Amino acid sequence: MLGVVIVLFVAYPAVIPYAQFEPNVVIAVIVATAATTLTDAGRGDAILPTIIILMPLCTLLIGNLIRYAPFPVIAWLLAGVGWFLIRAAFSSAAGRPLEWDTIGSFWEPATIVRWLPALVGGLVLWGLQRRRSHYMNMPAMLA
Repeated sequence: MLGVVIVLFVAYPAVIPYAQFEPNVVIAVIVATAATTLTDAGRGDAILPTIIILMPLCTLLIGNLIRYAPFPVIAWLLAGVGWFLIRAAFSSAAGRPLEWDTIGSFWEPATIVRWLPALVGGLVLWGLQRRRSHYMNMPAMLA
């Protein structure tokens, strides 16, 4: 069934489309999590406008307009995403929120013991990927 839908809505008719299921699973989990979070937070009314805004982006393929955004805008966007990732990682590892007024508490010995192993593991994984890029590096680190 998915193949029929892909063939009907393919952007370039001279290609044979192939559905990759791994990205679909990731996208489905993201959408389900977002819908559940919005509903639990009492913001279920935000789901329909989000769908109405995002559907034309996908069907009309106007997501390519992002290439006309200036590079400084994209750089700030990526920097912001990186800051949110680092903040979430440290908050998750240390068990307390990473904010400007709590940064000093991250240097307490009891907190360092919680986030330092995660940082070392991430650096080891990064170095391993740079030395020998392989898809099994992450599962090997987790095992």
